[in-house]
Order: sequence, then C-alpha cells, then structure tokens
Amino acid sequence: MTQTKPRVYFGDGDEPHLHALSLDLGEGYGSTTTVLAGNVGNGTGDASFESPSASSSKKSATVPQTALNIAKTCMGTGTLALPFATSQGGLVLNTVGLGCVTLWNIYAVDRLMKCLDLIPPYTNSVPASPVLPRRGRPHHRRTSSALRRLFKAVNSERVIIIEEEEGLVGSIPSAQAIASVPPQHETMGPPPHGTATFGKVTWYAMGPNGLIAMDIIMVTLLCGVIIAYEDAVVAFIGGTPFTTGSPLFDSVWTVLLIGPLSCVPNMQFLSKFSAMGIMAIFITFIVVAGYGIANNGMEGVILVTWDTFWPESIGAVSNWFGVVAFGFGVAPVAYTVQESMVEPRNMTKATKLGLFVVFITYVLIGDLISILFLPSVQRIEDDILTILPDSSIVIIARLLMTFVVIVTAPLLVVPCGELLEGRLGILPSNNTNGLSWQRIVVRLSICLFCTCVSVFVPGFVYVISFIGCCCVALVGFIFPPLLHLLLTLKHNQMEIIVSDLILTQRRNAMYLDVVMIVWGVIATMVTSTFTFLNLVQHASTQNE
Repeated sequence: MTQTKPRVYFGDGDEPHLHALSLDLGEGYGSTTTVLAGNVGNGTGDASFESPSASSSKKSATVPQTALNIAKTCMGTGTLALPFATSQGGLVLNTVGLGCVTLWNIYAVDRLMKCLDLIPPYTNSVPASPVLPRRGRPHHRRTSSALRRLFKAVNSERVIIIEEEEGLVGSIPSAQAIASVPPQHETMGPPPHGTATFGKVTWYAMGPNGLIAMDIIMVTLLCGVIIAYEDAVVAFIGGTPFTTGSPLFDSVWTVLLIGPLSCVPNMQFLSKFSAMGIMAIFITFIVVAGYGIANNGMEGVILVTWDTFWPESIGAVSNWFGVVAFGFGVAPVAYTVQESMVEPRNMTKATKLGLFVVFITYVLIGDLISILFLPSVQRIEDDILTILPDSSIVIIARLLMTFVVIVTAPLLVVPCGELLEGRLGILPSNNTNGLSWQRIVVRLSICLFCTCVSVFVPGFVYVISFIGCCCVALVGFIFPPLLHLLLTLKHNQMEIIVSDLILTQRRNAMYLDVVMIVWGVIATMVTSTFTFLNLVQHASTQNE
C-alpha cells in the first residue's frame, strides 16, 4: 500500500513551486508541522517562525516580569474607587466576586491567545495545524472542495493543491488533483496596514464592520477613561490650596495642562512619570490606612454586621461590578503585553500569576479599608481620598495623584487620536516631529470634549463604574469568547481531516463560549443600565 501525503504549495505562477510558506501534513498523520513566512512569531502554537521585523523587536519579558507588568497595568488610579465598590457590593460579594472576575479575565485572555491559532498565517500569529488521526482511528474526512475552502483565506495570488501518492489507508480525494483557487481577498482583503493584533483578530472574525465597531468601542472606552481622570483631578485638587473654588475653572486649567502634553512628539518621558503611579497609589493607601487606624483603631471589626456583607440593591451590585471590571481591564492590552514576551505561548500562565496578585491586593484594599472606616463612614460614596481630613500629608498625597493622572491622561489621548485620525484619513506629516496641524487639532478636540463632559458628569467613581460596565466588560468579557467562537466556526469549515476527539473538544469549547457570551451580554446590559441611571442621578444632584 502506498501512502498519500497532501502538500500545499503557494505560488504566483501557473507552475507549482515551493514558496516560503508550506503546509506539510506529516508522516502517518500523527504529527503536523507548520512553517510560516511573513509577519509571525507571536502565536501560541508549537510551531514558530519569526520574521525579520518580529525578531528585531524587543522581546525580553519573562513570565514573572510579564505577570508584574499585568499587575501594574490593572492597579491604576481606579484602585482609589475599590473601597467605594466594597461599600456598594458588601464584603462577601467583593471577596467572592473578585475571585470570579479574576477567573473570568483569565478565561478571556486565554480565548484571545487561542484566537491567534485560528487567523491566517500572515498576521502576528502561528495558526494551529490541522490535527490528523493516526491510521486505524476514526476520523472525519472532507471533500476536495473543502481543500479549496481551506486556503481561501491565504494571502496569495494563486493557491495550488497537490496530493502525492504514497499509500493511504482509507480513501481521500484522488491523487494528482490539482485545483487553482481564486485570490482569497475577492470579497475581503487583509486588514488595513498598521492594524494592531486585536484589530486583526476582529477583522478575520467579524470583517470590516467588526473592526469599525471595535474602533468605536475603543474610542468610547478611551474617552471615558479620560473623562474619569479629569473628574479625579478636579476631586483631588478640590481639597488642596490650589483649587480655584469652582469645579469648572479647575477643569479648565486641567485641560490646559493635558492638551499641550498630548501634542508633544515623544511620549517616552511621560511614560516614565506615569510609572510613578504604583508608588503614588502605594503611598496613598498607606496614608489612608494610617488615618483609619489612628482615628478608629480596630473598632470597625466589631461593627461589621449582616448588612455590611451584602449589597442593598441591584444598582449597588452594578456599581461594584463596574469598578471591578474597570480595575481588571487586562484583555484590551493582552496582545500588546504578549508581544513583549520571550515566550509568548506562556501569556496565559503570566496572566494567572499577575491577576492572582491583583486579586489579593484588591481584596485587602477593598475589605480592610472599608472595615477601618466603618466607625466614621458607614458607606463610602466616592473615592477614598474624599473622606480624609485636610492635613498636610493628605494634601501631598492628593497633589501626587494629581500629577500622576495629568501625565497619564495624554498616554490615552494619543491612541484615541490615532484611531480617529486613521478613520478621518489624516496621515503623519513629513515634519521631524511627525505632528501635522490636523493631528494636533484632533488631540486638542478630544481633550476639550472630555473636559466638557466631565463638567456636566462629575463623580470619578460613578464614571468609571459606568465605563467598566459598558465598555471594559464588552471588550474584556464578551468580545474574547465571541471572536474565538466565530473563528472556530470558520476554522472547522476549513480543516482537511479532524479526529472525533478534537471535534468533541472544540464543540465543548464552543458551548462554553456561547454560555459566557450570553452571561456577559446579560451582565453588561443590566449593569450598564443601572450604572447609567446612578450616574445621571449623581450628576443631577451635584449640579443642583
């Protein structure tokens, strides 16, 4: 008996020749090897090949370093709202819920990593090879038309499929079948040049409209965070001698600082100052805990009652969920973090370590601070700094947090501006600083818009609660399983031979994706509605 080993060659002419990209289905159908050319090297599969551009980029982060980066990414200014979230949700929901949200984020990141195995090979990933059963095992065969569909998503002018006679047990499409496949981008081309990895995954899963929707959501998310940051600055400054006495004028001088910083050609120096955020937050909570112990001692422990364990209403649960989701927003930056790793396939492992640190830290901050201040504040209604007295050390902590927020906000304005600039067709100029007047106008407009909104929608904790429910939950909890589900459905239609075991595993994963999508949609819709109503009510109260 001879055996047939299908090979696929990718060429530009009529005659088949070996291109830099080939798929070898392996000896005995027990193992597969995929060698990819182009912009790859960040996938999670066993096979990997780095392009010159990928190999030249800096990939030096180990698993512990990546875990630390993930923890630092999560623990930003939003941690100041954690005692508020605990007061809203109660001690039990805060502790158990933080654990559930941690697992939810790990699942989301894992799904995003698996998406890299399901997109075409000319992106920043290594797609999984078709899993073939060994001889004698049950397997699922597809027709030669499926072979044609397999490489419809390959970026090549022509695809030529050849099957060589080498003796196959069982039947597959006849030998020497040669089929020319039309260019795969007759209906949808590759993603726009410069599209980030998250955008590429969205493109191949949902098409151009999906990418547009993702851009809109990301712009909304970034603008929402900027608005929250400006509300935070106004709140921090309000308790210092530097306030003008009017939130409106405090907002004006805030945008006068953030606007020009957003237009500087090099953001590297701002990143260094922004890195002070963890230190500033650490110092702030030391001050907060010190005041709580000095003024109340441990009296709060004996004041813990049944009411402090549970939330008062669905609206309170929604506020808690929004703040926690905002504080765990790792999914939107998962690909960026992964691309800095020495071993990108260990991203899920690093995420588990990093989010475990975040979970422990959030439980300690939320529960302990809430208990310490129970004798003086039954329910915290704003960020933790607002409940502290006006002393010199508290003023220093507020000014330090103000400085960190002001130098961090431009780092959000820039990517938000770039998304809008790309949609508006504004390209970088030939100037040495790379900033044209159109780009400067876009960035300043973002700052001005966010400032106007922050004036009419005050309340740092309520803004991040709504943004967490509406945008962060959508990008972090719904999109990852949705993208994975859509890509898996497409990938299943393109496989040549798949074992029943693999089909069962994929089917179970798809069932789990459907459950998580439904749960995510329900949670997002319900909590977004209640947090929006709470935000409007708080804004109307503050503006009276």
